[in-house]
Amino acid sequence: MFGRKIIWKLSAIILLFIFFAGCSPSREEVYKNHPKYEIKTATNLPEGSLLVPTNNIRLVPLEEMPVPTKIGEPRNAPLEPYEPKPLLYKGQLKKIWSKNNNLKKEHASGYGVTSDNFEDGWQIQNGSDSGLYDPATGKKIGARFRYDILDEKNKIAFVENRGLLTPKEHKMFVNVDSGEEIWSLSLNEKDNWIFSKNESVYYMGTLDIVLTKVNAWTGIPGWELKRDRTGLFFGRYACISRYVFIEGDEWLDPRQDYLYRINPETLEIMRVDVKNYCTFFIDNGKLYAISEEGKVLTEMDLETCVPSKTFKIDEYIKGGVLELVEDPNVAFLSVKSKNGNFIFNLKEPKNPIPIQGSTNNYLYTRTGNKVMNHYGLLVTKEKIYGINFETGEQYWWIDKADLGLEKGESYDVLECDWRGVLVATRDEVIAFGPP
Repeated sequence: MFGRKIIWKLSAIILLFIFFAGCSPSREEVYKNHPKYEIKTATNLPEGSLLVPTNNIRLVPLEEMPVPTKIGEPRNAPLEPYEPKPLLYKGQLKKIWSKNNNLKKEHASGYGVTSDNFEDGWQIQNGSDSGLYDPATGKKIGARFRYDILDEKNKIAFVENRGLLTPKEHKMFVNVDSGEEIWSLSLNEKDNWIFSKNESVYYMGTLDIVLTKVNAWTGIPGWELKRDRTGLFFGRYACISRYVFIEGDEWLDPRQDYLYRINPETLEIMRVDVKNYCTFFIDNGKLYAISEEGKVLTEMDLETCVPSKTFKIDEYIKGGVLELVEDPNVAFLSVKSKNGNFIFNLKEPKNPIPIQGSTNNYLYTRTGNKVMNHYGLLVTKEKIYGINFETGEQYWWIDKADLGLEKGESYDVLECDWRGVLVATRDEVIAFGPP
């Protein structure tokens, strides 16, 4: 009798697998009317342009492209990504509520607890206490354990799914309120999703050597780019205007970095030829490339990439050490030097702003470090401040004594928005807000 039950269950699983496999669209159906892409190069470039063709990125043929197991209904509408408003309160923040850190036995510090930001609450991943919390009261109001929000207004998110019938990693767009699956796409490797301001989502995965454009509403891939055999890796990126700017480096020589400009619609791909390139920023329609180990700054137009300004940064940092902010959408640098610490906006490098302490613009989320645009943290020995990177203006502050840290103990800032600041220590998850 026991054996029959096992056979019946196995038969049911097999039938379900066959059923779902039979419902999945075929490659021919998915790509039947697919537009034909080919990598192009820019023409009629003006004199002085730093754009040059590249030959170390290839286009993946359709027969090798991933096939969605479920297709969503097409829409002619852009994604509307959610950006939480900053906390502009001036003064000391007080402890509002706290919870035990249930993961402290698994991690030596607060790194075990992570969070995700929603307009109706903070989703805190904290072991048995995981859930969606009201930032004002600390009460659990729901649960969104595995959602990565892409469009708060339309309640659209994507979610990972691994199970008996889905041994590979699936990415699914779902309705946040109903949990209804919109589309599903099978992927083999861990990945990072980024989104632009149109109806496309970009997937960067397989050890960062793949860049895939996916329609946000149907789940059908548009195109896929891969590195060539020399080992190009994709890295930092910025979606601006009609371009995606993305960095690449070499497998065998990680010190060799490149900056590429991709037009996702035409697949025009060009390399920005900056000698000894280091990193880039984009601000107010201008591209800023930093080179020569952070010593030289070149300002250029996004369309032509013709330099309009070049100067030596080290003339202003006075032998200090540059701390490059990891947000490519903010033209800002932080400097530590024997003459003190300061920040300066690359648009006005001759006017550095003195600061006390060091800067940080990371929040620790379940899906990795999230960057706060234009706002960040200023950390001193005794306090944590909120700061506007563009102006240097300081807002709220937290006394580190209120964290209850022991000597040498670390902490993580998990959330910082108009509702308050969420911090994880080894023992607690603490919410701070205006008194």
